[in-house]
Order: sequence, then C-alpha cells, then structure tokens
Amino acid sequence: MSHESRIMPFAKRPRRPKPKPPARPEWLSGEAAELWSSLASELARHGWLDALSAFGFGVICELSQHFRRLSSEIARLGTEEATAKGIYREWLDVRPSCARGRTRTS
Repeated sequence: MSHESRIMPFAKRPRRPKPKPPARPEWLSGEAAELWSSLASELARHGWLDALSAFGFGVICELSQHFRRLSSEIARLGTEEATAKGIYREWLDVRPSCARGRTRTS
C-alpha cells in the first residue's frame, strides 16, 4: 500500500465538532464578564480555552478590569502628590509605557 492511498480525501474526512467555550465563571462581573464573552468563543475555537484553562482566563479577565479601572484613576488623579512641606513626590505609575504621557482629559 502506497503512502498516497492511505491519505483520506478532504471530502471524506469526518468533521470535528466546534469546541464550545466553557461556561463563564459566575464570579466575573462588569467589564471582566464582557471581556470573557467577547473572547471565549474565539479562544475555544483555536483550542486555547477549555475547562482546564477557564479559571486562569477568568482571573486574567478580572485583573484586566481592575487594571483598567486603576489606570483611569491614575490618569485622572495624576502621579504626583504634594507633601505637607509642599514637596512633590511621584507615585508609582503602573500604566504601560504606551499609556504614560497622556493628559488627564484623554
């Protein structure tokens, strides 16, 4: 039997069912739940999200929500503070470098 005769023609190959994403964790809220909903199907389709990785992806979604909220607060409040002696000190800026330098109104 030659190698070519063992290859199944494309039309006769059984179709694999589309993987369904795992259920969204109940503890996700707000923007985290929206992020899950927007990405879960695509990640599952590529095999990157399944029952084993669902918790980790949920944590990423939740942390992303907190990060975005904190970044907007930093942008709103700035990264400097006047001390009692009128000396300014800079707070740790946790925003990614691409977000730094934006004005408070952006």
